[in-house]
Amino acid sequence: MLKNMCALKEFTSYLQKHDEVLTELEKASKRIKKLETVYKEFELQKVCYLPLNTFLLKPIQRLMHYKLILERLCKHYSPAHRDYEDCKEALKEVADIATQLRSSLIRLENFQKLTELQRDLIGIENLTAPGREFIREGCLYKLTKKGLQQRMFFLFSDMLLYTSKGVTATNQFKVHGQLPLHSMILIVLDAPVEESENEWSVPHCFTIYSAQRTIVVAASSKVEMGKWIEDLNMAIDLAKKSQEKSGVFLSTGLNDHSNSKASQRPHQLHVPT
Repeated sequence: MLKNMCALKEFTSYLQKHDEVLTELEKASKRIKKLETVYKEFELQKVCYLPLNTFLLKPIQRLMHYKLILERLCKHYSPAHRDYEDCKEALKEVADIATQLRSSLIRLENFQKLTELQRDLIGIENLTAPGREFIREGCLYKLTKKGLQQRMFFLFSDMLLYTSKGVTATNQFKVHGQLPLHSMILIVLDAPVEESENEWSVPHCFTIYSAQRTIVVAASSKVEMGKWIEDLNMAIDLAKKSQEKSGVFLSTGLNDHSNSKASQRPHQLHVPT
């Protein structure tokens, strides 16, 4: 195992070119109709239980798994065990490589998610624009003239999309609205924001104001509402800073933010009248 870990260093430069591979594959599938057909037909088979470009990320993701396994082995073995020193050395080797490739993996996973969504969303072009990061997705109920209707929301580093499930064979989503984050103004209230039950007779509601339109949405629970508001506030704040420093890529730390604990004091979004 130690010999194999040392040999992995030879593949570091190869793994760092993964983004070129994914980019060229995506370009080719758009340019060559036959390749696009084969690509989609393969993904619809049971053997392809993940998007194809996700499989291409497995070698670099496996390195992170090796690191976790070796950490567990080092804790399991006593210092007197004959494999202990080799495990420690193997862990050091794989940890060094994982550190070098961590930023590449984050970038690749983001690109993979954007290309996957590009195929799944109807009505949005160039989703893989440079600098755009995927943050979170989930169902919210949007208030319409017909009442509350379920919509799938996708939050990115520069915009919020809301969609409805399509009737296509591939179950694509149709984009109904696109709200740029930089046009949203954030006002932090001193007191916790109250739900709009009195006004709309719906629990867990919050309002999103943008330059184009205002929408009222409802979450399935108070915790879920808090998570959405927290992530929206964070994304809006970073989008404004990014616009002020044009050309600066948003912090990759936001990718993990949607899994963080919901804010105990959710905020509301406003735009000046």
